[in-house]
Amino acid sequence: MKTNILFTTCALACAGTAFSAHVFDDYTPFTENFNDYRGTSTTVPTHFFVAWDEPRTSEPFQGVNTGAFTAYTADGVDHSFGIRERDPVDLRDARLFFGFTNNTGAPVTGFNISYDVEAWFVGDRLNRIRLKYDNLLDSPDRDTFETDIFSTPNPAPAGTPAGTDLDGSLAENRTTVTGFVDLAALDDGTGNFFGPLADGETAWFRWQFSNLEEGESGSDRAGLGINNVSITPVPEPSAALLGALGALALLRRRR
Repeated sequence: MKTNILFTTCALACAGTAFSAHVFDDYTPFTENFNDYRGTSTTVPTHFFVAWDEPRTSEPFQGVNTGAFTAYTADGVDHSFGIRERDPVDLRDARLFFGFTNNTGAPVTGFNISYDVEAWFVGDRLNRIRLKYDNLLDSPDRDTFETDIFSTPNPAPAGTPAGTDLDGSLAENRTTVTGFVDLAALDDGTGNFFGPLADGETAWFRWQFSNLEEGESGSDRAGLGINNVSITPVPEPSAALLGALGALALLRRRR
């Protein structure tokens, strides 16, 4: 199976890609609300890109409130990054990536992360969103993005009939996922742990659109949105202490 990766405005194979990793120069949170995204390749936010099963379709972006890679909105102002496989095109193995580089001057031991998973359409398959991490996009030595950090079920209210459109911006149709990603405890899929992200190293988070359960039947997929992403790097304790001492020393000099 061949996977196509799209770096915002062009495919992996083409030159001069518009994608660039976000650079964490300090421990300031990165945030993205997708409000400028319109379900097109040119409006995918900087530092994000997508992947899908290439033989299924050549154009995965389908605009606003449709399917495939779409922008969901209830009011035309607030938008989320939407994924719905196999409608209106045969999109499969849909994934959204965020790339980032540690430029803090010290190893990063983990990340505080939060994001919303929204239900916009209920299909025969409820589907879910799984968050994964890796410091490799591809490797001949091992499969990448193997371990779930968070796996979020479809937040649609129980008993909602298949074929129902929902407003994913409403609290009853949305789940906020939040937690700490401990790189020292995160398995790379081979029994080894990633460990701290070194200064100058690049890594990725990946949101994966998946079946809710093995054996889930039906070809009509759910429509799910990802929204209000916040990612904050966490330094090694020694680096955090040095930073605090430096700030204290500067404050004393100013006095």
